[in-house]
Amino acid sequence: MRKFATATVVVILAGLLAGCPPQGDTARLQFEAESPEFDEATMQYRALWEEDAPRIVAAMERRTGLDFEKGPVGVIVYEGVSFSGYKDTPMRMRASYPLETKRGTLVHELSHRITADLFRKDE
Repeated sequence: MRKFATATVVVILAGLLAGCPPQGDTARLQFEAESPEFDEATMQYRALWEEDAPRIVAAMERRTGLDFEKGPVGVIVYEGVSFSGYKDTPMRMRASYPLETKRGTLVHELSHRITADLFRKDE
């Protein structure tokens, strides 16, 4: 699998989102810090979602033909590998990423989540 630089991923995601107008009904994410040391990063993720959720949801639903789960979807901010979670298993987001990487990673993990039921675990 080819690896892309974070900047490339952000540019691709920005292009996908550019043509998508905000929608009124969006998925609900509930961000929670694993510990107080991650409170600032949690606020950053929450602010990104509040700002971009309508466009992210509209773009992904339009491009995939799938519906986002309305949630609430738990999101734990911690210092570890980001993970999309599944159904009742919360997402996990790395706290130490720069702001634009947080944005790209959030969209990346949400893309795993919206498509999770399309594939078996071994695919």
